[in-house]
Amino acid sequence: MTPEQRDRMWTALQERELAWELHRDWSAVSTKPGHDQDAAAQKVLEKASGYVGHPVDEAGLQEI
Repeated sequence: MTPEQRDRMWTALQERELAWELHRDWSAVSTKPGHDQDAAAQKVLEKASGYVGHPVDEAGLQEI
């Protein structure tokens, strides 16, 4: 395996883990009491935005 292949593999694994983490967090939003759901959803969107470096809305989150 070349260093470039290793780097691409590492990047792909990190992206997959990020997508899974955000999926788990987003799924957990619906388990919160109604009055806490908006804040929980905003927290997930802010986390996603921080990871990708630009604002992410719900549609953008689904793309990740």
